[in-house]
Amino acid sequence: MDRRVGGYRLWRIRRAVCRTLNGAIASASLGTSVSTAAAQTRVGHIDDVRGIVSIATCSPEYAVEPSRQSLSIIRKGVPLLSGKTDSLLLADQLRVRSLTDVRVRVDPGRFGDGNIYLVPEFGRCKQADSALRVRGVTPRPNGEGSYSVSSRRETVAGRQVDRFLLSVDNGVAYIEWGHGPLSVIALGREMRVTGTEFVVVADSATRRAMLYVRDGTVTFAGAGGLLARRDQAFTFTGQGPLTPIQVDETLARDAVYHSRDIWAQSIGRPRAWWARPKVVGAIGGGVVLAGGITYLVTRDHTPASHKGTVIVRLPL
Repeated sequence: MDRRVGGYRLWRIRRAVCRTLNGAIASASLGTSVSTAAAQTRVGHIDDVRGIVSIATCSPEYAVEPSRQSLSIIRKGVPLLSGKTDSLLLADQLRVRSLTDVRVRVDPGRFGDGNIYLVPEFGRCKQADSALRVRGVTPRPNGEGSYSVSSRRETVAGRQVDRFLLSVDNGVAYIEWGHGPLSVIALGREMRVTGTEFVVVADSATRRAMLYVRDGTVTFAGAGGLLARRDQAFTFTGQGPLTPIQVDETLARDAVYHSRDIWAQSIGRPRAWWARPKVVGAIGGGVVLAGGITYLVTRDHTPASHKGTVIVRLPL
């Protein structure tokens, strides 16, 4: 009996030791995951991705479905293909291919709230393209947009706040910001806002950039407190003075398209090959089109007669 009691006590001691060890291991694992989550703080999400019709018009009637490679997120140095919706975390880098628009929503809360449109194809039509070029700005910098998000802790009115930072390394960003401290950085120059709508164009190759304020005000840090107001625009480089420019209607209309119109349009597709027939030869009284479709045309040759017959033969 004593031997059984001693064995039972030993079993209880062993079980207690195992539970303690397992708890320590679980706590350590939990601590790792919590610290990882803290380092990867969610700031918002990818709300939608749309392709732009590749035609020389400023007002296409529809958007197109983006490809799987249209948007990639670089997270902790690892490129990840993103879908039309995905979380956006601090320290994420985003790569947006040409002819693609991306809408990002910043979640209300810690960093304020607003919409950010990543737009590599600003100046997508001939008129807007020319309007940018005459101002010394490349409309489609290198064909790909490159962006990153981060934050900075600041003291404002005696309390600690987090400022949201959007870096436009290459490409274009249209920002609709509701509230909260936000800075947009292009060519190393910081633009500070609390609530406004504006466009930032940055070309890393030529080291030229542009700011266009649609509404509200934008303050340039380190530029003598220069304040850009509604409907004002400036070009600038990595250093030196800012040059005021006139914004014509084509640029303003392009901004509206990327921030409003494309998201309200239906998703269409380019016309199918059979909707764009191309003559590749002739046979007898008809013509042969690409794809093997044959149009046979017959006509009543009676004088003053305009009757005719068209027969379409589709390849089986």
